[in-house]
Amino acid sequence: MGLTVDIPGLRAAADGYVRYGDEFKGTVSSGIGQSSLPWTSIPMIDMGFQEAYSQAYDAMDLATRALGDVLHTVGLALTRVANHYEHNDAANARMFGGRPITAAPPPEPHSMDGGANAGDLMRLGGEGLGALALIGASLKILIASSVPLGVPFIGIEVALGAAAVLNLRDPLPYFDAYEGWGKVREVLNEAVAKVPQLCNNVVYRGNWSGDGKDAFYACINNDIAPSMAAMKDLNNDMQTACREGGIALLVSIGGFIAATLTAIGIVESANATAAATAGVATPAAAAAASISLAAWVGFVTELLIDVSAVFGGLAVATSQIGQSYDTLKAFMGGKDHQLDAGSLTLRANELDRMQSWENSWKEPAP
Repeated sequence: MGLTVDIPGLRAAADGYVRYGDEFKGTVSSGIGQSSLPWTSIPMIDMGFQEAYSQAYDAMDLATRALGDVLHTVGLALTRVANHYEHNDAANARMFGGRPITAAPPPEPHSMDGGANAGDLMRLGGEGLGALALIGASLKILIASSVPLGVPFIGIEVALGAAAVLNLRDPLPYFDAYEGWGKVREVLNEAVAKVPQLCNNVVYRGNWSGDGKDAFYACINNDIAPSMAAMKDLNNDMQTACREGGIALLVSIGGFIAATLTAIGIVESANATAAATAGVATPAAAAAASISLAAWVGFVTELLIDVSAVFGGLAVATSQIGQSYDTLKAFMGGKDHQLDAGSLTLRANELDRMQSWENSWKEPAP
């Protein structure tokens, strides 16, 4: 019995894999590049977020480039087989020089670029100046009174300054990164569903057996499909983390503004009380000026919102990213904290069997 080849299915898989390989190296790579976070967006105490995000970013970048090469190469190998069974070896000679397809070398890992561009620096500068203006407004009122209102009042200014230094960061890069991971998600969602389906169509429609089928099936279903599923999960968590991080920083800014306005009100009220009862410049003013319990509670609550929004939001995001990163990392290799493509590369003998029609693709014996 002669060889039965499902040429349309083979051609569809070949074209599909080449396309997905190109999309991984194009759209997906571009989306990941858009998702880097500059240092201007990272709070001073970030609950491990920067390290977790950077590791996951590096893994997604490396996995994307590795899988882009693998899918593209498998697609070319299947194209070569399809040309042969269409009795079109002239096309193989024209496209590939009549030689088998060879695997691309494993890509080198790239670290996330955490540098800030001009726009990032301008936004951070504007936000910093705004924070200084708000703190300065209450401090100016305190100093202008010429009254030693005491440690509690100075403590207000210290608390505001500390909150600004620790938490006030630019939230906009998080939403840019959210959009970038969204681009990645569109390609991954389709590829995760279609890549194994194309493989199954090729293998089972033609009822093929042999080393070529085994190599092709193992490559797609043991290495590529599970790693893409892990990438999809990590990408979803990265996108969610960016949304949560951006919202946390916005809430932090809101809490800081509210606390500063409350501080201004506290200082103005104290000055007014001191002036009315003892004279602004007299020593007795310090005793006359006091902070009510309600005012303290309001101020402290608003500062806690500022601090806890950042700490809580980034702590949750760090945990989510870490779990998905560990899953993807299992498909990759590396040592000394340096990732490599690991199983997301084509082995030479696997690729040879995949495109060897003389011995590796055959119909089962009746």
